[in-house]
Amino acid sequence: MKRRTLACAFLTAVAGISASVHAQKLPPLETGPKLVEAKMLPDGQVEMRDAKSGALLIAPRGATLWDNKFDGTAIKPEITFQVQPSGFDLLYTFTNTASVAKPPAMLRLGILTLGPEVTYQDFRYGSEDVHAHVATHKSKALTYPKQLYSPVWVLKNQTHAMGVSIQYPIMDYKHDVRFAFSSPGGKLAEGEGGRGWLVEQRLANVGNESANTELGHSASIAPGTSQAYVVSVRVASPEEWVRTLVPYRDYFQSLYGGVKYTRDPRPIRASAVASFMHLSPSNPMGLGNEKLRPDTNGWGPWTKRLKTPKGWAGVILWNPSGLYYHNRDNNYPFQFTTRWLDNPKTAEALDKNIGLPSVAAAGTPVGLWWGRSCQVADVWDDATLEPFNPDNAKHKALALAELDLAVQAGATIIGLDTFSHRHTPVWKLKPWLEEMQARHPQVRFGQEPICSDIMHTVAASFFRCYDDAQKPESVKAIMKAKSAHILADFINPGHEIWGGFRYAGHKQYFGIDPTAQMIIDDAKHLASCGFVPVMFTDFDMPAGILAAESWRFSIPSDLQRLPTIGKGGTGNGASGTSGAGGGQGGGNTARTGAGKQPPVGPFQPPPERRRPTKPDDSSAAAPPPARDTSDAKERAKIANADDGDR
Repeated sequence: MKRRTLACAFLTAVAGISASVHAQKLPPLETGPKLVEAKMLPDGQVEMRDAKSGALLIAPRGATLWDNKFDGTAIKPEITFQVQPSGFDLLYTFTNTASVAKPPAMLRLGILTLGPEVTYQDFRYGSEDVHAHVATHKSKALTYPKQLYSPVWVLKNQTHAMGVSIQYPIMDYKHDVRFAFSSPGGKLAEGEGGRGWLVEQRLANVGNESANTELGHSASIAPGTSQAYVVSVRVASPEEWVRTLVPYRDYFQSLYGGVKYTRDPRPIRASAVASFMHLSPSNPMGLGNEKLRPDTNGWGPWTKRLKTPKGWAGVILWNPSGLYYHNRDNNYPFQFTTRWLDNPKTAEALDKNIGLPSVAAAGTPVGLWWGRSCQVADVWDDATLEPFNPDNAKHKALALAELDLAVQAGATIIGLDTFSHRHTPVWKLKPWLEEMQARHPQVRFGQEPICSDIMHTVAASFFRCYDDAQKPESVKAIMKAKSAHILADFINPGHEIWGGFRYAGHKQYFGIDPTAQMIIDDAKHLASCGFVPVMFTDFDMPAGILAAESWRFSIPSDLQRLPTIGKGGTGNGASGTSGAGGGQGGGNTARTGAGKQPPVGPFQPPPERRRPTKPDDSSAAAPPPARDTSDAKERAKIANADDGDR
């Protein structure tokens, strides 16, 4: 065992380590071929070379393993270094011996010498490649869990992939981490290997952050306590970069298990009850066209339409209570159901004979999109929204009133708009979602925007798969989904991601009205990427288009862990355990698209979580699952605000 602990003058010794520190351990020593030679130098730097070629991979150029950017006031760490066949681990222990709370120092590695041109993975929306060159690269900073799916960073060249991950109990420590990826100049660019790359992990704000890079929840260590963090660095071939994240995957699953919901791979239809284009003084809630307006016609015309299209696993209604007229920036409304009660016509939504319950009774599962579900409004058309706090009795009562009325209307699918760490931290958001599930176990929840790994264990995530805020280069470029979400496949096999897609850009920019075949082809593409197609359309959907079990083909076979039903947890590859993804191991989910997994029998969720079989549509004008207006400025504003924030 090669393990070394630095306790030099500039590092603190550990005394009175708290229970949380004892929970943080170095990963077990791994077996396998020796890929690298790594060592920690006496001055607190690391050097790493390729074991076969001797090529320098991490250069010690004065970039020590931590940096105190608090004018010397941050806690200095004790560092334990452990060599692994394909990299190394660092255990940072911060002990506060002062009488006041203090922040921990910033963590970093040496200069990663993978050459002037590298590729890194964009873990905000999936795992897409991003190219970078030292001459043109601008420092990139992303935070977890607001933006990054997991607290990891991977970069690669033609011969090596290098992954950096941080392991810490976020639900206990209650703070974010920021990854910064840069190519520093000056002395840090000189020497063997040439100019390279620096990966830093900031646990606390130092005061020079922008609004986009600031940690919403900064680390602060109480007097007389300690906190510990593990940083793992691994090297693999660029084609199998997920191998570099095995330490994080194993740590994450040991804490949170696997997905705890039953995956339904069948496509969902989407419709909008209200749209911005219909807002006017005579229609202040923008409720569809005149024939469908539930505020003047009741819900009968709508429910009739919802019972016709076939081939869907349900229909989700966006803006089911209308839109705000005056405070349009605060759409979609938090009051997605209680607003019905202000008008006898809209209150028909609850009527068992002509309202939404009749749609569910006819075999079409009903879903409702809960606008601004983490931004509380206590009056309609509210000018001020408050971040949802489940510990606030008023907030919770308002939220439960909306949720309970949705269930009374027969909803068994609920999309959670802006259900984000940006508004409510995950250590409060996760228990709140679990409380809603316990209150209404028959309801299937989906979270928007695309969520972090922790939240993805609890419920499905929503990925906006279209890019039409501005005119794209081509119709094809509107489709954002290019491949499977490989990181989600690796961390949370059995997961469910709803892939939302609309056709507003096709019409606006290219004058194209989508055909049934175009919609089917797009749904097949989304399904082949592992996404449940959520399509704004009123066409029927043919049978057999099911979201692929993408973790079966995106992850190297020896690293695959099949999901388990119920309380989560994972089993290793060949065990054949029944899966939370609609029968992993049992193989009852057909795959469409990529052709590596033959279609099998129809999806049959367990009886206690059974999803209805038929779906249906609704509106005449079906706007998008992202706030949309006919005003280009507003569309651009909304698109820019997305930026991966959770």
